[in-house]
Amino acid sequence: MSEPWQDKKTREAFEIAEFIKHYASHYGQQFEIVQKSERPDYVVRNSVTNILYGVELTAVYLSDRSAFEEHIHSGSKMLLEDPDVIENYQKRIVRAVTEKVQKARNGYELSNPLLLSVSVQEYVAAYLGRDEWQAFEIKYRDRIYNIAPFMEIVFWPLPNGEAYFIKGNS
Repeated sequence: MSEPWQDKKTREAFEIAEFIKHYASHYGQQFEIVQKSERPDYVVRNSVTNILYGVELTAVYLSDRSAFEEHIHSGSKMLLEDPDVIENYQKRIVRAVTEKVQKARNGYELSNPLLLSVSVQEYVAAYLGRDEWQAFEIKYRDRIYNIAPFMEIVFWPLPNGEAYFIKGNS
C-alpha cells in the first residue's frame, strides 16, 4: 500500500507547508511560495520584508528504508527509547546537513539567502525534545555552525509540535 506522501511532489508540498508554518510560528513572519525550483527546492518571499529566500528540503530517516516501513513488515513491536539508535539517528542528521551544505556550495542558485528545512519524523525523534536538541547543537557545533551558504537550519517537528532553529556562523 502506497502512502500519499511517498510521491516526491506531494511530499515536498507537505514539507514546504510545514516549514512555512514552523517559521511563521517562531518568527511571526509568513512566507509565500514564489516558485518551485531545484537547488534550492523552493523560492519563497517573506510577506513582511519582501525578501526572497531559497529553501532546501531534506528528510532524515533511520536507514535508507523508513523505520515505519520496517516495523510494519516485521509486525507490531513496541518502539522503545534506545540511546544507541538515537545517537545513530543524530549522526545521520549531521551527515545529511553536511551533504546539503556541500551540494549548496557546489552548484545551488545563491542569489537569495538560503534556509535548510530538515524533517525529522522518525519515531526516535519523539525522544528529541528541546533539551536534547540543545545538547545536539553543542555536541555537533563544529559541523553544524559552518553551514554557509545556508544561514539557518530548521529541524521539525519536535515532540511538542514546534521546531528547533540553528543559525550558522555569519
